[in-house]
Parts: sequence; structure tokens; C-alpha cells
Amino acid sequence: MSETSRLVKAEETSCQQQFDELAAQIIAGSCPERQELEWLSDFITMDSNLGVDFDDVVYDLDLLAESFLTDDHLIEMSTDGDPDIVSDEDRVIFGRDLLSRLGSEDLETYSMLDPAVFEFTLEATDKSMVNIIIGFCSLGGHGVTKIDFLAGYQSGSFYQELERVGYWSAGRLASMSDEWILEKWR
Repeated sequence: MSETSRLVKAEETSCQQQFDELAAQIIAGSCPERQELEWLSDFITMDSNLGVDFDDVVYDLDLLAESFLTDDHLIEMSTDGDPDIVSDEDRVIFGRDLLSRLGSEDLETYSMLDPAVFEFTLEATDKSMVNIIIGFCSLGGHGVTKIDFLAGYQSGSFYQELERVGYWSAGRLASMSDEWILEKWR
């Protein structure tokens, strides 16, 4: 379990049965991933004392590729030369620049692409322990937040689990090879 995890004891919550079921699903490898669980969202916003400090901001690899690693986006952002001709070299240069700027203030992304994440440790009623990773996405400028259950695990690490379900840190993305950029290009 993570040293920085916050501990939630299922038996001390109003969601004991749901937490116990979720822990059992995580242990069995059959838990729902990357989705909103209404009872968990309610617990986090109304019932918990987790003191949510985000552990990181991560990026949805599929949405990143669909939104930014495309010829259309490169042409839209291009200020040089003939924008109708796009080479692999152009893709690599553009992709490398984009990935190096993730997380900086000069690159605007949108929140479904880059949720703020945190994890907590859950102790089920049977004393089994699992880690739960939560993502927070802002849905527009009106303060509406969507809370998603991203993943849960018993062994492994925070970043391994996030990558397994398709979310990568800015640091990891910035270190990717040129071949990887071309492979993900849409």
C-alpha cells in the first residue's frame, strides 16, 4: 500500500456494503474501472474526511491521441510552411513539443483529458486492504465536478495502475520515444 494513502475503514462509513463489494471485486480482478460510481462520489463529497489533496494530474492516453496527436490538430496549430503536407518528422517535432508542455500553463487541455487524481486505502470489513484511485474532472465553468473511480489494486503501484487503465503522467509522456509518438498518432 502507498505510504501517502489515506485510510478509509468500510465499517466506519455509511457505505460499508458498497465498499466491501468493491474491495471483493478489486481482489477478484473484476472491478468496474474508469467510471462514475454514484455512491462513491456521494461518499467523497459528503461523508468522507479524506482531506483530498491531489496526488497528480494524469492524461487519458486515448483522448490525448484523438485530440492532439492528429494531422488536423498539427495543421490547425501550424504557422510555418505548407500546412497541407505533414511528414513523420513534423509529427515527431509537434508531438515532442506537445508532450513536453503537458502540465504547463501555456498548454490548455480540458478536464476529461487530464483529471486530478488521488488514492486512498480501503480496509474492508474482513480486514482485507486495497487501494482505490479516484479522478476529478471539471465539467465546465460552473463548478460542476465529476468524480470517477479509475482503478483499484491490492498489489502494484499508483502509476502502474493508472497506466494499466490508460492514464499517464506528464513526466512519463514527455519521455516517450519518437516511435511511440508515431505509433499513437491518429
